[in-house]
Amino acid sequence: MKRRISPSRNRVLLVVATLFGLLILSFLVGATSVRAQTVTQVGPTLSGQPTGLTVFDGKIYYSLSHNLHVMNLDGSGNTQLSTFVSGKGGQLRGVATNGLTIHGASNVWDRTVSWNPDGSDAKVVLSGGGMNNPVDVAVDGNFVYAADFGNGIFRGPLSGGSPNVHWLAVTGASAVAVSGGFVYITEGTNLHRSNLDGTGLVTLDTGLTTPIGGLSVAQGKIYVSNSGLNQIISYNLDGTGKTVVATLGATPGAIEAVGTEIFVSLGNTISRFTVTTEQFDDLIVNGTFETGNFIGNVSDDSFDGEDDGWTVVSGGEGHLLGWQVTTGVDWHNTIQFSPLNNGTHVVDLNGTGGPGRILQTIPTQNGRTYRLRFETAGPSTGNGFPNPRPIRVTHGATTTDINTPHSPEGSLVWQQNSIDFTATGASTEIAFQSLNGNGFWGTVVDNVSVEELPTVTLGIDITNLPENPADGTATLTATLSKTLS
Repeated sequence: MKRRISPSRNRVLLVVATLFGLLILSFLVGATSVRAQTVTQVGPTLSGQPTGLTVFDGKIYYSLSHNLHVMNLDGSGNTQLSTFVSGKGGQLRGVATNGLTIHGASNVWDRTVSWNPDGSDAKVVLSGGGMNNPVDVAVDGNFVYAADFGNGIFRGPLSGGSPNVHWLAVTGASAVAVSGGFVYITEGTNLHRSNLDGTGLVTLDTGLTTPIGGLSVAQGKIYVSNSGLNQIISYNLDGTGKTVVATLGATPGAIEAVGTEIFVSLGNTISRFTVTTEQFDDLIVNGTFETGNFIGNVSDDSFDGEDDGWTVVSGGEGHLLGWQVTTGVDWHNTIQFSPLNNGTHVVDLNGTGGPGRILQTIPTQNGRTYRLRFETAGPSTGNGFPNPRPIRVTHGATTTDINTPHSPEGSLVWQQNSIDFTATGASTEIAFQSLNGNGFWGTVVDNVSVEELPTVTLGIDITNLPENPADGTATLTATLSKTLS
């Protein structure tokens, strides 16, 4: 492409190209864009490093030595709330909230404690049961989970009492978090995940360096303080996509992720930074539906005692890692559906009770453009099944209806689908919903992914371009190359 330009000797032409199908200049291809983090201290420099923190109702609650403290998100109003374990020769460690009360792990009295958000009504929640060194705590709607450095993970009711040991094998536990129907644990150099009932323990990573009380889950990402290397690391919920999102100037400890905002105990401060979506190749968690709790409500329509190939996932259940099921779907393996393009599991959007819906909220940046890709298939017709099968795809405030024709008997034919959308905020909801409940098989969905489309800004200095002496013009030549898939 050539263009004749009348030069001005002290001007720089800034060419801005937003690329959806083209990448400017072949030497840019293959570069990974990772934005440097701006880490901001929140509030005053403290007398020591906080050992736990949580964010609730616009405030940061943190533990320092024996006491519980609170400050506003901008660092103002720093106040000591409680001295519940003061003077007992140990520390108040990790803190967490269930949206109603603040909970802390006390390795002083080998118990967990709770307070109202104003620091009142301090009381013991869990004690005994073999706990002897609880260093972190997590809370869901029903239970308190304590990471005990000596004996593993304990769980007990919010109403209090003696907890039950869940994972005796996980000794040296240093942090625990609960999200989306799963429990996440750091232990030694390892990161683990388990079902809420203690079954299905899997190791997601074995390469951490002294993670100390730093573990949080938000918007489909696991964040860990890799304290030995002064790093914050993120993972997808299945342990893939390991990414260093920040290398810090001091040792990170406790962390709390709120959307894409990360609060971290950093030296004798609490600091914060923002994770950008540019740091993740795929923003969807478990887009192949391979990971989750494929148990319970497993179909046995033939009554022969064997699995007929799917798990009924009702609305509100957390079987599918990363996905929220708002109305029921069927989660299939390969017994009834084949061939599958990726792995051994897919989601049938017609659940046992009719049309189903699943959703996931992903981190985005306002004004950026993203590409949603997914595959659909329509199982064979018959029994009043619609052809084609319709679904509605939600991407933010916009919806797109997709029709998928039926496949031949016994052999799924996969349709490739792609939708580009522009984000309007810091998070975007992605949802898939069946529009026709006729027939027990609906549209089958697999291989869901979202990636940010690159925006490249190219600065070209034309102050010294050679001029044409005849008419005082200069010629700028630029080449556009490399088509993005």
